[in-house]
Amino acid sequence: MGSIDLRLDHLLHVITYFIICMYYLFGRRKGYLLFERKPLIKFILAVLLLATVTEFLQLFVPMRVFNLYDLISNLTGVGLGVFIIIVTQWRSKLSFRVSGKGHRGAKVN
Repeated sequence: MGSIDLRLDHLLHVITYFIICMYYLFGRRKGYLLFERKPLIKFILAVLLLATVTEFLQLFVPMRVFNLYDLISNLTGVGLGVFIIIVTQWRSKLSFRVSGKGHRGAKVN
């Protein structure tokens, strides 16, 4: 059996990218938008690009090495954060509809 080389810094990668996603969620709750159209999709693409590029750039930095587990940790943090964002937005829409604040047939964003 091969062992997986998991270290504390992998957990820090997950936490860092999760926190980046939480900034998006809290910003949305305060009414801030990074993008006017399809903000969540554009945010996800931007953070995935950041998570990937930062690891690949290490190929060109002296004394640094590309680490696949770091990349996987980055993407895991993004995935967890996006999951929380989607669940939170879904619950918010559901509670808005159940509370009767929305009009019947009206699209709730």
